[in-house]
Amino acid sequence: MRSLGQKLLSLLANLQAKEADIRRPLVESLYASPTSLSIGALSGFLLSVAIAHISHDPLMTGCAIVISAIAVARTVSAMVYYKKLKTGVARAYRWWELAYELGAWSFAAMLGILAFVTLWRSDDPAIHMLSVSLATGYGAGISGRNAGRVKIAVGQTCLALLPTVAGLWIEGHFGYRALAVVLFVMVFAMRDITRTTHRIVVEALRGKQEKSLLAAKFERLARYDSLTGLENRMAMQMRMREVLGSNSAAYDALALLWMDLDRFKEVNDSLGHIVGDGLLRAVSERLAHILGDRGHIARFGGDEFVILCPGVDRAGAQIIAEEILAALQKGVRVGEHFLINTASIGIAIGPQDGRDADELMQNADLALYEAKGKGRNCTSSFAWSMKERFH
Repeated sequence: MRSLGQKLLSLLANLQAKEADIRRPLVESLYASPTSLSIGALSGFLLSVAIAHISHDPLMTGCAIVISAIAVARTVSAMVYYKKLKTGVARAYRWWELAYELGAWSFAAMLGILAFVTLWRSDDPAIHMLSVSLATGYGAGISGRNAGRVKIAVGQTCLALLPTVAGLWIEGHFGYRALAVVLFVMVFAMRDITRTTHRIVVEALRGKQEKSLLAAKFERLARYDSLTGLENRMAMQMRMREVLGSNSAAYDALALLWMDLDRFKEVNDSLGHIVGDGLLRAVSERLAHILGDRGHIARFGGDEFVILCPGVDRAGAQIIAEEILAALQKGVRVGEHFLINTASIGIAIGPQDGRDADELMQNADLALYEAKGKGRNCTSSFAWSMKERFH
């Protein structure tokens, strides 16, 4: 039951992480075009000031002041976050989403309130035209611009248009009421446009995310052993070439330990491949525990393991090898079986035993065969006399 709960929590965490990966670019899309946001803010500022100037009404003037302040704050915040996005230092996107949401809703609400106030307190058609046009144009524009966050876009549309609809209806003229009906229907149309655009964007982002995950999966399959989760031969060879190439001057010594399990074939033949695979996984875990952060482990295939330890000299490599042999002699449990399986280890130290990856691996392999020839369950360090005998 506890295991099931842990799996469910892990699944929930993965789902939340995926949703966060999608939500982040949607939030960033709100700030992706500070120019369009600035134009909207400038339009609200100019038209509200014009309304206040024409009307000389203190309430309309107050609305114009509040709209201007919000417009300036939104423009500045958009430019700041956009600069952070461009330089790659944008963090805490949830906070920026909240800031955008509050600014967008307050700006849209003030435009709607201004339209209502002008229709309620003024009989001047010019003022009516300015305020209604401002609220209507803004409500229509943000349905597409802010489709990345449906809640914000729909909220802005409602806050800008519904007070305008109420003002038009209260004004009482037939033409005004007809326009009120049209704008009320427009709210639902803008909502559908926003949702459709949002769905298309999310599907595109999910497709991109799935492609990234698939690419990462194939990369992992290419670099890691599917049975043990360790690096495979190709990954270790790439790591060695990188260390011996660009970073060779960083290490005085580079230890390579080539390990082979003794009589592993007998385990497979007598107990079956399932037990053999379990033994390989158990040995991999034991090696990782022993080695810690002292080096890197790879499974080269079958029962062969290669351990690369940058900065470890011959004496240090001998100590690590003895620790491994001692740990394996304690045995491991695989299902119903308790197995004591020894190993043979060959050691080569770069650069004195090999200046490139191929030579170092070849010499570690020679040392491994020397260890097996000595009776197994032991280590052997490469000496150039081994190569002379080989030739």
